[in-house]
Amino acid sequence: MYNQTSLKKSTQIICSSTLTLAIALSSSIAYGKAKIPDAKTPHIFGFVQSPPTRAKNVKHSFYLQIPQDSSSLSQITINFPYGLTASRNINVSDDSNRKIDTNVLIEGRKVTLMFPQPAAPGSTLKVDMKYISISAFPRPWLYSVQAKFVGFNKDIPIGLFQIRAYR
Repeated sequence: MYNQTSLKKSTQIICSSTLTLAIALSSSIAYGKAKIPDAKTPHIFGFVQSPPTRAKNVKHSFYLQIPQDSSSLSQITINFPYGLTASRNINVSDDSNRKIDTNVLIEGRKVTLMFPQPAAPGSTLKVDMKYISISAFPRPWLYSVQAKFVGFNKDIPIGLFQIRAYR
């Protein structure tokens, strides 16, 4: 049979493997609001796909937090990954879930959201991009986002976010 030493080693290996797996899984499923100390530029958090499984048309959503020390935003540019096609059905809302007036411009894989009334510092925007058409095999989709601040003429990169599709 088994001697006590090999049984003890087997138990230690199983326990350490279980602990390692539990730590790895718990960090990959954690959701929450991004906390960036002393942030002066907007940042992205809380991105999700709905439905979470493979479908032909989906909704991708994310939040954009504009810190109090930031400038107001006049527009956001979202670069869509290959294999996804945007629709004009994009809604932007504020912290109180009130719809924000937004003009949508789609040029190929680039979607520009222009705000006639600039988005104020200290606010959080929720961007819902509905009826996104998937034409390629589902994989992790990587978006890049730029913002244009009031008084500036250039788009400034503010972040990337990834949406994972599951089968």
